[in-house]
Amino acid sequence: MKIKNNIPHIGIIGAGFTAFACTYYLSKKGYKITILERSEDIGGLAGAFKIGNSYLEKAYHHLFKTDIDILELINEIDPNLIEWHESSVSNFYKGNFYPFNSAFDLLKFKPLDFVSRLRVGLALFYVQKVKNYSKFEKISAIEWLRKWTGDRACQVLWIPLLKGKFRKYYEKISMAWMWARLHIRANSRSNIFEKEMLGYIRGGFINLINKILDTSKNIKVYTKHEVINIEYNQNTNKVIVSSFDSTKSRKEFRFDRVLVTTPSHIFAKLIESNPVHQDYLNKLAQIEYIGAICMILETNQDLNLSYWNNINDLTVPFGVIVQHTRLIDKKNYNNKEIYYIAGYFEHDSAFFSLSDEELVENWFEHMSRILPIFDKEKIENIFVFKFRNAQHIVDTNYKQKIPAYETPIPNVYLSNFSQIYPEDRGTNYAVREGKKLAIMISESIN
Repeated sequence: MKIKNNIPHIGIIGAGFTAFACTYYLSKKGYKITILERSEDIGGLAGAFKIGNSYLEKAYHHLFKTDIDILELINEIDPNLIEWHESSVSNFYKGNFYPFNSAFDLLKFKPLDFVSRLRVGLALFYVQKVKNYSKFEKISAIEWLRKWTGDRACQVLWIPLLKGKFRKYYEKISMAWMWARLHIRANSRSNIFEKEMLGYIRGGFINLINKILDTSKNIKVYTKHEVINIEYNQNTNKVIVSSFDSTKSRKEFRFDRVLVTTPSHIFAKLIESNPVHQDYLNKLAQIEYIGAICMILETNQDLNLSYWNNINDLTVPFGVIVQHTRLIDKKNYNNKEIYYIAGYFEHDSAFFSLSDEELVENWFEHMSRILPIFDKEKIENIFVFKFRNAQHIVDTNYKQKIPAYETPIPNVYLSNFSQIYPEDRGTNYAVREGKKLAIMISESIN
């Protein structure tokens, strides 16, 4: 339906990368955009805080050469924002860190016997060459990997990886999800001899969002605004969004179109006042999520790790240690080393109920065990961030669970990372989804 005699006003719920990508493309059409964000800052999982002359993400971020959607956006806004650095990867297993950057490192990976190494290499090569993921959708990753790479490889590599990412759900995860992960890594290099290069936004990913805000017009962003209800008014053809601001005062916004970027189950609660069939609400609730915890260390100690270090030890609560300053020069952070220690956890995990001090004490015990040189006395600052809905569970029936972008509520759209499939969530796909929704919204108006 066309909107006459006024500029279309678009409301966006949530202030992550999907929201700002959509904002950028809608703003180019001349629309007014209002973004409502519950927290006190913007960026979602890429939300940031300042260290030295740079912003640092609350959860680790980087880009691959295959991330064409966000790279296209960067090139359009400011090509100088992106910088590329040589990556490095290690796997920790039974007291040792093993380089895992290439096929040659796999062939030298001592925790696996030669036959297992060969089977892993052949299986990875095969998966990377398969162009259609549909054959992998109905089989679990662990079932497929056990069949083709063997029990030993599963115990050493795949079970720690899948359990670290999905916890109790690990046996349900579709091989289609694994296919997508492997394709991203494989296609980011032109050949097996080329070193992997990872991209980073100069000064932090939040700078891309700031550029969008600087270059776009008619945008208002309200933080500390918790949306409590979304309702369509048939008489005015407007979507009424109610929220509480930071003072707990109730606010009401009227929009021509609304894009919601919250997790699906949260969206379900926001639209309960509308005449929506229960089947739709049930579908939104079908998608399961787990949370994540990121602990960031600012320290004088160089642990001399790879950039990315998988912890293949199920007695350790966290699944990865990222030495951020192995990728990005520490001069950006007051010449301090920056580390992310991170893990995924179910919502009822004890780690979510621990205080930050208790969490630090627990995780530092494990750090000292796997890295005896780790010196907590050299740490200057510790930051802990907890995300309740950080990862959706991509099981073998997942495709049937994905909600449509157009919702049963007129003029209301839904876009969150649970609709990204078979790829995993990330800033590139958030930008892809944001651009897609901008086109859909614009077409619905015109």
